[in-house]
Amino acid sequence: MKSLRPERAFAQFVHRSLAAIGSDTPWLHEQLRRALGHWTALLVVDGECTTIRAGAANTVMVAAESRAADIRCTTTSAAILRLIQGADTIVDAIEADRVQLVGAADALLAWTDALDIFLHGAVRVRAFDGLLTDFEQSRRS
Repeated sequence: MKSLRPERAFAQFVHRSLAAIGSDTPWLHEQLRRALGHWTALLVVDGECTTIRAGAANTVMVAAESRAADIRCTTTSAAILRLIQGADTIVDAIEADRVQLVGAADALLAWTDALDIFLHGAVRVRAFDGLLTDFEQSRRS
């Protein structure tokens, strides 16, 4: 089992999850890339900043950094886990203020579509349980 640096654990989780989605369900990875379009998203999870944007040639770029973005999504590991486990829908999490989104309406619509595609891909990936376990353990240490 790999140890993830806590300050980069979320970025690594997203990067590894996207790689697994691309390997196991390439059509969903491409849908995710298209949903992101030209938007850049800044995710702040438990204070850790991760930037995500669509790249060229069927890639999605993930960086453990804070930069200017079209969408800012602020949440917690607990809220992410609730979404992944199906305990919350994206709308439920937003309405309960477990996920806060800031950005222009069209960017936010693209982001919620991309997040929904990510969640659908994650449940189809064989390696995802291990990735999720690594992420959960990184948050406890």
